[in-house]
Amino acid sequence: MITASVLAKKTGVPIHTVRHYTKVGLLKPSRDSHNNYKIYQPDDVILLRFINNAKESGFTLKEISKILTEAEKGNSPCPLARKVIEKRIAENHKKSN
Repeated sequence: MITASVLAKKTGVPIHTVRHYTKVGLLKPSRDSHNNYKIYQPDDVILLRFINNAKESGFTLKEISKILTEAEKGNSPCPLARKVIEKRIAENHKKSN
């Protein structure tokens, strides 16, 4: 179990980013019963890196949320991700013409 500040340090993102992603529901920490701190799991390091990579690739937080929801349901998020990528390509073609 790790705190938000440790998660931020392990992933190289600002603490306010961890807090924002928690607020919007991309990260879902539990609560420490002793001090009520938000506690993240080691897998959240991987998840936060995925979110950052997706953001850097042009995905919005809303799109990332939909992809993560599909994965949580046990569905493959690949078709949804592919659809977003195809949309971005079409948008870029329109901009360049």
